[in-house]
Amino acid sequence: MLLASALVGCTGAASPTPVRLALPAPSDELHFLVVGDAGAIARDVQPRVGQAMASACRASPCDLVLYLGDNFYKSGLPEDRDERSGMFASRFLGPYCGVHAPFFAIVGNHDYGYLGSSVGTLGASPGTEVALRQLGYGVPGVTDPAERPVCETGWLGSGPPRWCMPSLDYSVRVGALAGFVGVDTTPLLFRGEQTLVPLRTYVLAELSRMYALPWRFVFAHHPLRSAGSSHGDAGDYPLYEGDRGGDVRNLHRTTACRHADILFTGHDHHLEIRPRDPECGAAIVISGAGGKLNPLRDDAQSQVGDLGRAVSEGGFFDVRVRAHSLDIAMVEVPAASPPERTSWCATKATSSARASWARGDCKLPSLEARR
Repeated sequence: MLLASALVGCTGAASPTPVRLALPAPSDELHFLVVGDAGAIARDVQPRVGQAMASACRASPCDLVLYLGDNFYKSGLPEDRDERSGMFASRFLGPYCGVHAPFFAIVGNHDYGYLGSSVGTLGASPGTEVALRQLGYGVPGVTDPAERPVCETGWLGSGPPRWCMPSLDYSVRVGALAGFVGVDTTPLLFRGEQTLVPLRTYVLAELSRMYALPWRFVFAHHPLRSAGSSHGDAGDYPLYEGDRGGDVRNLHRTTACRHADILFTGHDHHLEIRPRDPECGAAIVISGAGGKLNPLRDDAQSQVGDLGRAVSEGGFFDVRVRAHSLDIAMVEVPAASPPERTSWCATKATSSARASWARGDCKLPSLEARR
């Protein structure tokens, strides 16, 4: 059975067993991309987004990519090994062939099968087995510990993109600069307190371990707040999504909103940033436009506020971090024109301080010559 021990963390019977990766700090700055909802079928969005991501990494070497779930539409990776290899090649290796960096991936509702209905998270069901097929280093299902180092070396410089998913929930630390906590939020929609309590305990413990780091990030599939018309805010998701996201809302409010600097999510298929939100002390970023697009709500711009932005366009987020400053750019990748970048800057004096946000960038020096 594929990583049967991982079921301890995803059945809700106990807190997830901590799985922690550690990358060396690239220097005094970190460059990473964020993209999600990318494994779509027969669409032109993913290839052009992948090309723009490759260009961003050629201009300034990328240390890692956060991959936010719904990686293989519409029902996850198939059981047949040859079919699985073909899908992995066509929906991951091909589109990102020029992005020479480790992709730290988490699963979304479509990765549990059942056409994304989320019922695949119930118990140790076949849907859970579908999600577990994505675990691995190098390629899904390959869990040889000898493969692990390739996910802990930062920018690879050449070769194919590197798939990195050691568990359904896990954390990544980059030197003394930044920490990332990846969370599988799909089980929350149908399992209630039996999943919420242990998962909250896990996320809080991992963020606590990272408290001295200048920057802390949580990445998950389901958003807290969203201007998208398909799913929207947690707690108000459509009726078919279990408890409509009530436990997703509770998890984010009690963990990322209190102890992280940015909450990265997908699920709704657009790009969105809310540097300041009345519900959350962390900035809210939705990067679900890697392979499929959905429209925004009519009141989208009023929802994100004067400092925020939301667009229904293919693209990703490009993030550059130093000890006291962070630049994040929304990179829109239209079908018939060059990519467009809109930037925000966050600064903080200490690791425990809340970041101050402004439109524009922090004027960080170029990363091109750092290696």
